[in-house]
Amino acid sequence: MLTGLFCLGALLALYLSWQDWRTQSIPLWGLLAWVALCAFSAFYGTPSCMAFSLLFGVSICLAVYQYLRKQELIGLADLIVLTSLSAWIDVSKLPALFLLCGTLGILATVVLKNKRFPFLSVLFLAAAILTLF
Repeated sequence: MLTGLFCLGALLALYLSWQDWRTQSIPLWGLLAWVALCAFSAFYGTPSCMAFSLLFGVSICLAVYQYLRKQELIGLADLIVLTSLSAWIDVSKLPALFLLCGTLGILATVVLKNKRFPFLSVLFLAAAILTLF
């Protein structure tokens, strides 16, 4: 069952990354499907259910802070995906996920030479690297 969820999650991640690169926006249905898939996976069998719940609460607080301050620190879709990745990754690997996301983001910025680029693919790539190794 978890293997099927992982394959479905990988396909959805590829689609969302492609949408982010193509239009620099993510469809709401895709984001909601991703969150539902991660929540189901977190509650079904991964050991990081508590980390998923905690990080999702932190992301909601950060989203409210961004809304009240009218200052965007990180895109809401990136924030939601980053916190929901804790459903797939073990709690002990979360600091490595944040470090790898930052490193890959810096490399992508240097290679693409853009001030803005779709960060969602970097998040999914970092999660795939940590999940496979």
